[in-house]
Amino acid sequence: MNKPTITSTGINGTKPLETAKTTSSATTVIETDLLIIGAGPAGASLACFLAQHGLKGIMLAATPSTADTPRAHITNMAALECLRDIGLEEECMKVAVTGECMQHTRWCRSMAGEEFARIYSWGNDPVRMGDYDAASPCKHVDIPQTVLEPILVHHATHNGFSCRFDTSFLSFQSEPLGTIVSKVQDNLTKHTYEIRSKYLFGFDLSHAIENRIGNLHWVMRPDEEQPAFGWTAIVRMVKPWNEWMFILFPAPGAGVDFSPSPEEYLSCIKTMVGDDSLPVKILGISKWFINEIVAEYYSDGNIFCLGDAVHRHPPLNGLGSNTCIQDAYNLAWKIAYTMKGKANPSLLDSYNLERQPVGASIITRANQGLRDHAPVWEALGMMDPCLSVRKKLFTELSEATPEGVARRQKLQTAIEGTAHEFHGVGVEMNQRQQVASRMAQYPVSWETILND
Repeated sequence: MNKPTITSTGINGTKPLETAKTTSSATTVIETDLLIIGAGPAGASLACFLAQHGLKGIMLAATPSTADTPRAHITNMAALECLRDIGLEEECMKVAVTGECMQHTRWCRSMAGEEFARIYSWGNDPVRMGDYDAASPCKHVDIPQTVLEPILVHHATHNGFSCRFDTSFLSFQSEPLGTIVSKVQDNLTKHTYEIRSKYLFGFDLSHAIENRIGNLHWVMRPDEEQPAFGWTAIVRMVKPWNEWMFILFPAPGAGVDFSPSPEEYLSCIKTMVGDDSLPVKILGISKWFINEIVAEYYSDGNIFCLGDAVHRHPPLNGLGSNTCIQDAYNLAWKIAYTMKGKANPSLLDSYNLERQPVGASIITRANQGLRDHAPVWEALGMMDPCLSVRKKLFTELSEATPEGVARRQKLQTAIEGTAHEFHGVGVEMNQRQQVASRMAQYPVSWETILND
């Protein structure tokens, strides 16, 4: 006897998004055009962009909810332009941090203590503002991932996509006619079922106070012994004054096998803030690793990857979630045009051709941004393993001696060397140059140039 067909509606009770059938072997099979694995910045934004074209589908996330830690935060002009195109810029701006809160990056002994240097960030340098104004009508803002993801998921689920949290992607298999069968599991019931789709999009398939304001602070104390797990840190604003993220870097050569107690973390944080009396509550602790990885290919047939699945890198230059959103925007309209018969399926080949080189450039830039900080650490005397040597080198910075002058100049040059991290308008706007520009030898007539 045939089993009944089960239809599912969106969160707002709109038209059916997918059809579920129970086969004779009691395996539930859901059919949909579009299946997105992941509901982070890449997956959720892709669902939004696809929905804007009137397409419907399913989005899965292994996590129980949207992001619980504010990992990504800097949102650049190119990403905001994508969100503006679907009417989300205004909503994002309501929750974004702007202005002087993200005007500078500082190097300091502690957040409340001595400042060594600061540099303009994110298009705020008066010398570079014209470049940014000419490049885009949007401006850099700070939107923590914990705030951005709910906006994206809400928009997607109110416009044609079903989002299923606590659902793990297990495997997939391509059928002869091009259909993709994905095996997934409900994390709560452990029930395994299949989803048959025309397209599969994967994002993390590898896991099948006054003037001290600013949103980034490099905290360094070269003249003191530091815990191996907290040699230096980037202190990042999440919510002005009240919520911060401490990104701790282990000492060179110390490895990563640390298990500090909450008390040790609290002591380290209070030292870096520069106020032992400050009440601090730790909201969460997690480890992350520096990567320099980009996939050679972003697609294979009707399977497309973006986000962490294809490019992984440190957070320097603030390119991660922005590139995810830009990848999704590039892919969504091509999928829509292909599905609606407005374009030949070969259009989808351009996704890899256009976005893979961008991914390669951003992982190179982000890692170079981290390497650009090494001269700063050296100028401050951070790199020598001997405390007495570090004290001597650090003391030179304030001495009225030729050595002091030389070390201050070295520090200034090193700070200037980090400028591309905070004002890389080209890479932020996805601009790249694969070959050298062609220069004509003058005098050359216009006819020669046009006919060449």
